[in-house]
Amino acid sequence: MTKQSLNDIRHSFLTISSDIRIRDSFELRMLEENKINGLLDLSVCDDDGILNLNFDITGKEPLSGLVTVHKLTASDIRHIILCLKHVLSGLEPYLLSGNGIVLSAESVYMDPVTFSPSFLYLPGRNEAFSAGLTSFLQSILSAVDHEDYNSVVLAYRLFKESENDVNAIDHLEQMLITPDIPDSSPAPEPAVPADKGMGMDIETNTVIVENIPEGKPAGLFGRLFHRNETEENPPQQGLQEELPAEERQWLKLMHS
Repeated sequence: MTKQSLNDIRHSFLTISSDIRIRDSFELRMLEENKINGLLDLSVCDDDGILNLNFDITGKEPLSGLVTVHKLTASDIRHIILCLKHVLSGLEPYLLSGNGIVLSAESVYMDPVTFSPSFLYLPGRNEAFSAGLTSFLQSILSAVDHEDYNSVVLAYRLFKESENDVNAIDHLEQMLITPDIPDSSPAPEPAVPADKGMGMDIETNTVIVENIPEGKPAGLFGRLFHRNETEENPPQQGLQEELPAEERQWLKLMHS
């Protein structure tokens, strides 16, 4: 692939030499005669038996160049992949398939202002889209801001999903529309039902004192909080009999 300007300093083209035999292919005609949203515009030049495919990249930069100065964020990744999905959805009316899209950091061209991608479609190409997607997501993973936790997690999840499913693009879209990125902050403690007491941590047998309202009898958990004293001076049999059955059971468990 070579990049050149064709007699016009205001326009730049990515030029790819192709087999002359694809000159009459329907894919080439579709790309030449239609402006397809999200794909690089194509013009064709026959040069002494060599077919030059000229893709208009005016005002665009390859993703590989942009990521050297701008590390990808979760927002960038979502935008690129959702744009790719949108392009794929629009290919069917033109009888084109995703296998013709070249997915690499070098072949995806970005608008440096809007950061919107344009994809290269090569007529006659028949490479599996799923393999190209996995490779592309791997390059995205290496280009994210590794100081940004959410961006790294998102890129890794998309990459792994593409590895596990040859039709992953639909799943990726769903993940991006309703992202479920792990939060680095600790999860909140589950609420304790009122009828189970206030502030009791069953696993460690500790009591959160601040959860006991001031000025109100602590009840069962107030007595359990002072279990050290209770263990040194176990309650008399008569006192235990006066306690409700549930509290006697708790005291028995705490002393066992």
